[in-house]
Amino acid sequence: MTFSDTTKTVIGLVVLTLAVVGMTAVGTAATVEIANKTATFDNSSNVTVSVDWNDSASNSSTADVEFYHADAYALDGDDETHNLSSTTLNGTTAEFIEGNVTTGTDYDIELNQSSTTVTVAASNITNGTVDLSNHTSSNITSGDEILSVTAHAQLVVSDAISAEPGNTTETEYTEADGLEDGTEYYISVTVTDSEVDSATIDAGALGGFFGGSDGSPGFGIVTALVAIAAAAGVARRRGVS
Repeated sequence: MTFSDTTKTVIGLVVLTLAVVGMTAVGTAATVEIANKTATFDNSSNVTVSVDWNDSASNSSTADVEFYHADAYALDGDDETHNLSSTTLNGTTAEFIEGNVTTGTDYDIELNQSSTTVTVAASNITNGTVDLSNHTSSNITSGDEILSVTAHAQLVVSDAISAEPGNTTETEYTEADGLEDGTEYYISVTVTDSEVDSATIDAGALGGFFGGSDGSPGFGIVTALVAIAAAAGVARRRGVS
């Protein structure tokens, strides 16, 4: 059988497309944040996380759900030295600008002469002050210089939702999990993208947020089918077989 040049081109395109899809489907599974939401917790409606698992998911897989105080999450990793009222310890006490301490945050306070970093939770800072000697086993030099202060968001809730291949799982989070009514949280769902089709976070009347990635199952196949159909259309328009 003899094929025209156009037909050979179509066949070549089909083979190439399928090869690309095959390479995309192998070895590209990645851990991604598939959904996130900032929402104020309401104890009358709670928060429900739904995960739509595809058939290829492993029974041992999980979707990792995390809650942080929203304001603390926004500061995570930031240098907060500017929120000190002084960069010199008052004895062994660090002094923050009162009112500039963020709930749900840990502060890493790096000291000069003491050659140590002391981590202090926001809840331990009273009226802007905290005695660092109460939060470390290291010796603190009186009047030491504070080199830096770095903020880190505290994890409020951490959960792992077990996979159910081919099904949708739903998990509800309530005050019993440590959530506080009227508090704003940043909520994150992290999965292996090749095992999950979608995820939603439902915070009652506020609704939910859906997130996905181009690497989710079915993306490459759809692309391949579109390319094949386009190639076939070119051949038909030219009247070639």
